Amino acid sequence: IPDVTGVALRFAGSGEPVLRNHGFELYQNRPNPWLHYTQIGFYLPEKGEARLTVFDETGRQVYSQNGFFDQGFNVFLVLGDQLPVSGAAYYRVETAKESAVRKMVRESGF
Repeated sequence: IPDVTGVALRFAGSGEPVLRNHGFELYQNRPNPWLHYTQIGFYLPEKGEARLTVFDETGRQVYSQNGFFDQGFNVFLVLGDQLPVSGAAYYRVETAKESAVRKMVRESGF
């Protein structure tokens, strides 16, 4: 029987890993597109500080948030009144060791 390590299982759409034996991951924000709020989920292999930065389509920073988080699945909550942009934007979550970027869409009408 082969030795299998580093395997992580997820259910489609859950946004949260089922087996937590892997490294840093940044998940797609939910809901997406969004209007009043969105949640940005990420997984930390160890507890520590994380920073969320949001950029508009031109690359200009429009929002940031810092926090100290436990090991495992965590969430940044972004409220619509905190982010005065509509359309496509990019978000980055970074730790002392890792960083990842994803794209999100904010509906107009705020």
